[in-house]
Amino acid sequence: MTSNKNCLTVTRVILLAGGLLLGVLLCFGGVDPAAQQLLAASVQQMDIFTADAAPFHIEADLRIQNQVPTEGHLSFRWESKDRFWRRIISDHHQQIDIKKGESVFLSRNAPFTPLRVTELISLLAMPADPDRMQIKK
Repeated sequence: MTSNKNCLTVTRVILLAGGLLLGVLLCFGGVDPAAQQLLAASVQQMDIFTADAAPFHIEADLRIQNQVPTEGHLSFRWESKDRFWRRIISDHHQQIDIKKGESVFLSRNAPFTPLRVTELISLLAMPADPDRMQIKK
């Protein structure tokens, strides 16, 4: 991933954090529409999985904490919500997920997905629906 894309992602995270901080500061009283709109805009800018977002590729080394810390690696190539490839490798587990249109392909070396791998996948999931978040006066 290029540094320009990293800067964009960091900017989105900073905007989300600012929006959430604003939400905490304004959480007394009724719903404030202007603050609500600001929060929704911040979440939308942070969401790297939107339809108009640019494709990206993430490579990350991991330390997965089970009973014993385990080293691992994540490769994630995302083009759209209907087209991505993700590989997660650890000492004892390997899993590859491919989505192409309506089809989803899953290959792994065990009959289940370990809990820590499931948690990692959920960390990469889309953020909460901003319409369900409310900022109070």
